[in-house]
Amino acid sequence: ADLPPFEWPEWDPAWSADGTKILYTASRPTGTEIATLDVTGDNSEVLLTTSYLADYSEAVWSPDGQLIAYTEYSYGGPYLWVMNARFVVGE
Repeated sequence: ADLPPFEWPEWDPAWSADGTKILYTASRPTGTEIATLDVTGDNSEVLLTTSYLADYSEAVWSPDGQLIAYTEYSYGGPYLWVMNARFVVGE
């Protein structure tokens, strides 16, 4: 499946452990976001967004699919973070 059409680039795709989702990083006008997409190309969910003062990159799933690790590049960074894979911005 293709990532949704955007005017901004997406990178760092990573398959979920169960093979049903793709995790990716996307550039947006206000910063970067980490999102998932069903392998069918449907149901894109933004997990994390940042302002233009920081960038996220290199997001990967844990082997059990419960966590996501990613790198934040900002003042004094890079920083390594881990988040719950079920978290969705705005929910």
